[in-house]
Amino acid sequence: MLKEHFRLKSERMNKVRYGYKFSNIVIKNQLKNDEIDKIYKIYLIAIKRLGFPPKNKDMFKKLSENCLVSLAYSKETNELEGYTFGYILNSDKADFFDKEKIKILYAMFTGLTDYGRDKKLGHAMHYELFNYAFNNYDVDIIDFHGGSRTKNRSYVSFKQEFSNQFYSLPGSFTKITLI
Repeated sequence: MLKEHFRLKSERMNKVRYGYKFSNIVIKNQLKNDEIDKIYKIYLIAIKRLGFPPKNKDMFKKLSENCLVSLAYSKETNELEGYTFGYILNSDKADFFDKEKIKILYAMFTGLTDYGRDKKLGHAMHYELFNYAFNNYDVDIIDFHGGSRTKNRSYVSFKQEFSNQFYSLPGSFTKITLI
C-alpha cells in the first residue's frame, strides 16, 4: 500500500474507532525483555488458534531490533491485548517510484487475545502502525508480506481493508531470515 492510498472508507474507519474505544495504542521501536515475554504469550495463543507451528521467542527478540511495534493495551485493565510487528527495510528502486531507494514496512506478525479479537483491536493497531510509519519514518510503502490473491483468503481480506492494491516489490515473497 502506497502512502497516498492510505485512506479508509468510513465503514472500515468505524472498526478502527471501535478498537480505539477499548484500547490505548502505543508504537515502539525498541522492546524490553518483559514486553517480548508478554508478546510471546499472546503469539502462542494466536498461533494455536490458527493451527501453525510456533516459532522460537528468540526470533521476536531479533525481529524487534529493526521494527516498529504497535501494542494495544486494554483501557480497563491496562493489560497487553495485542501487537503488530512491522519490519523496516531499505530497498532498491521499484518501477513505480522516482526515488533510487525506497523504505518498506513489512507487516509481519500480529497477535491478539480473545478480548483483542472481540474488540477489533487489530484494525486500530494496524492503522496506528501504518500512520506512524508513513509520518515518522518516511516509509514509502507497506508490504503486506505474504498477501496472496489466491490463498489465505481470510487473512488477505483483512489486509485488503487497508488497501486492495498489491504491488510486486523486489523480494516481497522471499523468506526473510532473521536468525
